Amino acid sequence: MAKRPYRPRGAKVITRKKVIAVKVGTNNSSSGNPRRGWICYTLNADKVGFVDEGYSGSQAVDWVFPNNIMTQRNGKGIEITPKEYNALRRRAVFFG
Repeated sequence: MAKRPYRPRGAKVITRKKVIAVKVGTNNSSSGNPRRGWICYTLNADKVGFVDEGYSGSQAVDWVFPNNIMTQRNGKGIEITPKEYNALRRRAVFFG
């Protein structure tokens, strides 16, 4: 029997549909916290939401959207400004 993957308490699966996850990132905050996340789209290019990566890494998307297609697992991804990052977090945000 296969082991179930680790899922942090409170992380909920939003949809089991296929989503495309695009990694975005900017510089760390002034306190040193990472500012990276994933913008998630359906295959029809409808925006599903934004997953804040935090210290979880790419697993943050796996917890919320199990059937995802990642564009890039390592690195910063698409560079955005801190202002754009904060605007993404204020919209539909799912924390992994």
